[in-house]
Amino acid sequence: MKRIIVLGAFLLMGSVFVLGISPYLKVAELTGDIGAAAEKVETVLGENGYEVIGRYKPGGNSNFSVVVFTSDKIKTFCLNAKGRGMLAAAMKVGLEKRGGVINVSILNPEYLFYAYFRDQMDNSSFKFSAKDLKKYHYMMGMPHFDDPVKLAEFENFQQGVAKIQKNLTARKGNTVKVYEIIDEKNRTAVFGVGLLDKEEGEAHFLPIIGESHVAAMPYELAGRR
Repeated sequence: MKRIIVLGAFLLMGSVFVLGISPYLKVAELTGDIGAAAEKVETVLGENGYEVIGRYKPGGNSNFSVVVFTSDKIKTFCLNAKGRGMLAAAMKVGLEKRGGVINVSILNPEYLFYAYFRDQMDNSSFKFSAKDLKKYHYMMGMPHFDDPVKLAEFENFQQGVAKIQKNLTARKGNTVKVYEIIDEKNRTAVFGVGLLDKEEGEAHFLPIIGESHVAAMPYELAGRR
């Protein structure tokens, strides 16, 4: 599944800038109100057959907005991958207003698929090779993509989903649910979780990792049997 599945939806929005296989792709520059820009993104996505499943302002910052979307085709593709493939089913558009310009970027689908699916993907001809990405490690002491951090175990899938939904609704741990993808048949669930703590959440670390990388938000929590 190539980048065109997402990029095609944004061709009407402005110029497209693509440099190699980057984790983020800048797809447009807009002006005006960021809320109106986010609504325009949602409209374009809907017109091109995608389902918007979440929208929020990372860190509560009015200069940021993220639109999360997916489709039945994307979810089916991700289900065919072994392990935690459904984590790649949530596509994200990030909007960052800087001065009078709203930069619109997306989390690169091909980068995401190579990171999660690894040897299940074909070889890539991009500068950041598939081989490099499949063994990617952010830094020493942090987990690899195929080394998930286990947070909890439940007696069954339904109990786990109910508990996570309850905690997110109650905003435990200064969190908020941005979206959810639940597949009862395959007993797989993914939750997009906003981190609201001002000292340890998005407001703290986004300036560190780079505010232009807002399309990385929200972080995911996955469960499967």
